[in-house]
Amino acid sequence: MTIDKKDLEKIIQNAEAESLHLEFKRAAALGRSDGQKKELVKDVTGFANANGGLLIYGIAEGKQDGVVVATAFDPVLDETLNSDWIHSVLRNSTDPPFSGFHVNEISIEPGKRVLAIEIDAAGTAHQNLADQRYYQRGGAATNPMVGFQIRDLLGRRQKAELKVNVGFKTTWTDSERERYQLQVAIENTGNVSVEHWRLEVDLPNEAIRHQDRPERDKHGGHHNFSDFSHGRPDADGYLLRVVFADPYVDGRRHIFHPGMSVDFTVRQPHIPPFYIEVDRVSYMGYSKSKRSIKWRMFYPDSKPLVGQIEFEDWCSFDPHAPIKYENS
Repeated sequence: MTIDKKDLEKIIQNAEAESLHLEFKRAAALGRSDGQKKELVKDVTGFANANGGLLIYGIAEGKQDGVVVATAFDPVLDETLNSDWIHSVLRNSTDPPFSGFHVNEISIEPGKRVLAIEIDAAGTAHQNLADQRYYQRGGAATNPMVGFQIRDLLGRRQKAELKVNVGFKTTWTDSERERYQLQVAIENTGNVSVEHWRLEVDLPNEAIRHQDRPERDKHGGHHNFSDFSHGRPDADGYLLRVVFADPYVDGRRHIFHPGMSVDFTVRQPHIPPFYIEVDRVSYMGYSKSKRSIKWRMFYPDSKPLVGQIEFEDWCSFDPHAPIKYENS
């Protein structure tokens, strides 16, 4: 998910600590000197040579109990230090050239920006050409790699690598309820084919519309739980599980070959759309611990991929909007 100003404010308010997947720096750390560019390449390749992460320029750091934490905005003022410049530096200073990242330029106020670099895990080892070293993120630090780490990373070329995107699109709304369509896209970013995979998406039970039977109403679309999964709610009874898999429940195969990307929402007509809804009653009745949507992807010879979508990120329904009646 692309980071925005709200996410940055939350990082500061929560005094989040630097970690395996997060590092933040003051604006002065980003610049054109050889040392600054070397450090940029070191940090980006360090994340890439590990499991990916988020590198943020424009946040001041302090210490709490000896741990580095975010304290305040310290925005970048030089407009020429932008996404294009960062892409150029990284493209010309890495071997092989690294492109598995996205730069978000986030305006804090006029003329003041934070640059957030979202970095993917690399498919092979990337070298920092500024000092001819390989780096890898470990804990809250980035250190030079040793031989066995480099050899292990080079072996990623022979491993399966899937990228999963789970989200929701608002398809219908009124003053009483809002409907969302489940969006699922999967891409094979590795160099070997992947089969016998399984993606599980756990949804709040209260948001599932008519689980017991398929229905088509005036707004269109089937709500057919059985077409997706025969999963069960968890022990607390508040989650319902939707499953995509190879082979699928109807026996069809979905093998992902290298470079292949499939949007199951629009490119697989035999898979019906799946909807969830939120209305005033269910919205106000949700407990905070049961609002998030969680997903897990399992495939051979790899650690499971996991993700979570917080309630406020998938639900845009406003329970405080005035009620409107048809004849009012």
